[in-house]
Amino acid sequence: MENNVITITESEIALLTDDELALLAQKGNDDAITALIVRYKPFIKMVARKYFIYRGVDSDDLVQEATLALIKAVQHHDASKGTKFKSFASQCIDNRLRDIVRLNHTINNEGFNSSISLTDLDGNETDKITDSSSTDPLDQAISNEAMEKIVDIAKQELPKKQYDVLMLFFEGYSYQEIMSKLSLKNTKQVDNALASARRTLRDLLSE
Repeated sequence: MENNVITITESEIALLTDDELALLAQKGNDDAITALIVRYKPFIKMVARKYFIYRGVDSDDLVQEATLALIKAVQHHDASKGTKFKSFASQCIDNRLRDIVRLNHTINNEGFNSSISLTDLDGNETDKITDSSSTDPLDQAISNEAMEKIVDIAKQELPKKQYDVLMLFFEGYSYQEIMSKLSLKNTKQVDNALASARRTLRDLLSE
């Protein structure tokens, strides 16, 4: 049986666009899939960590889920529709992570308001029926505008160390990397700073 899988060298892969790699991957090239996973790893880590403030969501689990969403995006991307793979994959990843947040019941919809829909970061399960015509509070909560407001509040209200640790964490740095960049004594200090920042933000956003 003839093998129709297209082979390609590592140097050739580096020159290909995301769309070209996705097309190769759809034709069965495992190296193309691997290359896309490597390319999108920083993005995946960054997107996953913006959900850090929601209780019940584990960053490592979200990274795994986001990676699976990327692979599914490769399988379902249709270049003939004119959508760039990066846009399609980003939407698939974000949708998957939102679904995970919903399934974990980490947001209390009753507490959302129009300014920053992040009132109860601890989240309580609720049976309240909301108006389907209104903006989905979870979608609003994790929008870029809401995240920008969280960063603004953090900058104004958090001690400098907590703010610096939080920003590096959002950018995808590991505990070890954060410790090194900020000249902290150990990763426990990183963990404590993140926990304190989370509690403070949760309290401020619930007022």
